[in-house]
Order: sequence, then structure tokens, then C-alpha cells
Amino acid sequence: MPYMTKPSGAAQLAVGYITVGALVLVWSGVWFAWLLLEPGSTTGRFYVCTGTMLSGFVLLCIGLLLGRIGRAAKPADHPPEPAVQTTTDAAGNVTTAAPATAPVPAQPVATAPQPAVVNPPAAQPNGPFAVQGRR
Repeated sequence: MPYMTKPSGAAQLAVGYITVGALVLVWSGVWFAWLLLEPGSTTGRFYVCTGTMLSGFVLLCIGLLLGRIGRAAKPADHPPEPAVQTTTDAAGNVTTAAPATAPVPAQPVATAPQPAVVNPPAAQPNGPFAVQGRR
């Protein structure tokens, strides 16, 4: 039984990146084709179109790699399988049993050392700023 109730959302995120990246690639390709056929296109438009196309390609690559990373990380979402203990008796019969979980002994809690109690100085009768002996 897995102890995590919500597995990682890498698959959904990968689909999103792939979809957005593919759509940006398609529409920047249409724009690039239009710029090639347009006689008065400036280099600034080609610059922005190329940047958009490369951004779509990067998003597509991130989505493809994120899917692989999500599949590789999926076993980490589940707890490890319990170890199985095998024993052999005198007759050569092999028995397997999951080991019982032993209670963890309580560890003593370390406490910080207490500071030594020092006697405070005696209070002055007229306060610390009283003038001593008037003339």
C-alpha cells in the first residue's frame, strides 16, 4: 500500500509542455512561411519569429524529457518492499517469512546543561543612580 496519496504530476506537466510547445512550433512555422512570402518583411519580424519558434522547440523538448524523468521517478513514489527472510531447517526445507518489525528502543533525550546559579548583587537602597553622601 503506497504511503503517498498524491503521486507526482510529472505526466500531466509533460503533456502540457508538449502541447504548448507543439502549438507554438506550428504557429511560428505558419508565421515564418508568411514572412518569407511577404515582400516588405523586416529583419525584426524574422528575429521575433525565430525566437518564438526556438521557444516552442525548447518547450517541446522539456515536455519530452519531463515524461522520461517522471517515469524514472515513479518507483520513488512508492515505499520499498519489505525484506523477506529465508531460513533452511535441518531437513533442507526453505521457508520464507517477512520479518516482524521490532520496536525501536527509546533514545535518551540530550538536554542542554543548566547554567550555574550565581547570587545576584545586593540591591542598593536608593537605587543604582543615587548620589552617595551629599555635602
